[in-house]
Amino acid sequence: MTIWSWIQFISFIIYVLLFSYILGKNYKAYINTIAAALVLCFALWSFGYCMMYTDFSMPESAKFWHKISALGWIFFSSFYLLLVLELTEQKKMSRSPMIIFLLFIIPVILYMFFLKGEITKCCDKKYFGFVSIWQITVWTKLYIMYYLSFFILDLYFIFKYLKKEKNRDKINTAIILMSTMFFCLFFGTITSVFFRMINYYVAIEANIYLLIFAVSVFYTMQRYEFLSVTPSMAANLIINTMNDGLILFDKKGNILSANYSAHKIFDCDDEKEQDCISVIPEFLIKKILSSQQPIVNEEVVITTIKDNKKTLLLSVSVLSYKKEVRGYVCILKDITDLKIAKNELEETIVKLVKSNKELEQFAYVASHDLKEPLRMVTSYVQLLQKRYTDKLDSDANDFINFAVEGAKRMYELIDGLLEYSRVITKEVEIEEVNIGEIIEEVLFMLKIKIEQKQAVIKKKGNFPKIKGNKIHISRLFQNLIDNSLKFCKEKPVIEVGVEKKDGGYLFYIRDNGIGIRKEFKERIFDIFQRINPREEYEGTGIGLSICKKIVEKYKGRIWVESEGEGKGSTFYFILPEKFK
Repeated sequence: MTIWSWIQFISFIIYVLLFSYILGKNYKAYINTIAAALVLCFALWSFGYCMMYTDFSMPESAKFWHKISALGWIFFSSFYLLLVLELTEQKKMSRSPMIIFLLFIIPVILYMFFLKGEITKCCDKKYFGFVSIWQITVWTKLYIMYYLSFFILDLYFIFKYLKKEKNRDKINTAIILMSTMFFCLFFGTITSVFFRMINYYVAIEANIYLLIFAVSVFYTMQRYEFLSVTPSMAANLIINTMNDGLILFDKKGNILSANYSAHKIFDCDDEKEQDCISVIPEFLIKKILSSQQPIVNEEVVITTIKDNKKTLLLSVSVLSYKKEVRGYVCILKDITDLKIAKNELEETIVKLVKSNKELEQFAYVASHDLKEPLRMVTSYVQLLQKRYTDKLDSDANDFINFAVEGAKRMYELIDGLLEYSRVITKEVEIEEVNIGEIIEEVLFMLKIKIEQKQAVIKKKGNFPKIKGNKIHISRLFQNLIDNSLKFCKEKPVIEVGVEKKDGGYLFYIRDNGIGIRKEFKERIFDIFQRINPREEYEGTGIGLSICKKIVEKYKGRIWVESEGEGKGSTFYFILPEKFK
């Protein structure tokens, strides 16, 4: 073997050792696999040249080793870009099957055309051994474009990473990686591409310079701590990414270690344990040292080094060996913002409850007190109508009729509002209610309207006995059945049914009435909301609001389903079996 062959062989051995070391440390790690593949490319490159430079190499054997070395110098750019993506934390790209396919389909195609002699041909005999000859073809130009464009992409991702990264160690390692890459590109391109294209050949080519580059990759991975993920390293990484503060004390109360969140909780400027010692309150350390039993989520208030008051949940575990205390693990959860939000929420709830009670009381008082003056106005207007109908012209009589009707509607509205407020505010007697009997009573009260409409009422299911208020339940069924009778242009067919549900009953009233459009299914349960003209259908718009309040009072739910106008409606409501 010649001296030049030995140089190539030594570089091959170094690459093999690096390849073995990287894979041996953690062969399951994705980044180790990429780095090992990159080093393998350099090894193939060097071994191919080693065999081409031997003094016993022949043209035929040189052609074979030329093909082996080409695997290295064609594929290494793709592996290196993949490694850069992983090191610069572009994991979505580095692990994307589509990106990986695109990265490697290019060198595969180039290698196919290399085998056809479109990029280099073997072989020319020089003083140090056989060498390949660059061909001036479009595929050679494409290879150079591929090689340079991937190099530019490497630089782009490294620069992008340097711009956003704050960790000084990571910045330094990225700079080293970039510097060695520049060095190898410059000298490697001169010796392996430029010199050869002008028919000037040297024995030291790019693969030798790449030793420096391979060592920088190895160093970078060491600094990033990717080569060997030990249990202790994994534990440290997990602890430092916890949202809760974790502090390890010895048995005397000295801090052995504290994670990033602990420093953040105590407003420490940096991650030196001494900073936290100066701000951990003495009472807190005493509490930790005096705990013979674990402490779980005990609320404590501390003042940080920046005089910020914080509320924390303290949990302490005692570390002991053979009944001897060896230390303490303290976990701190910062609930300051949660505590503030909780207090604000409680204050808002108190204000809201008070406001609702005042509003409910006002509605009751207002509706009750308005009835008497309205009754007086109505009485005098009706008296005026009775005495002077024959003495006034038609316009005056119309005006009086309008006043009487308006007063009547207002009386109905106030009466409905009063009933609505009673449902909300009034405490009621809870007793056993027979739903079957209530439905019979409701149908009896609506008997005249049912006969006038010639309605058909169907009952389905076994109506249960539940705990509730008889007046409420009666009003609920009466309002819903009365609506089904009212909002039906043809002969009403109404089905009242019940089904057993978990812990309660699902009741329904189904009719063949005018139906409800989709956009009104929620709105109809709001107070004073009417969706049909008063001239066609009488009412105040309070009935369904009362139904909703009654059902909600019993912790139930009410809703309506309808396929649209003219297709009938089904009102559903759920009541519990026992109301507390």
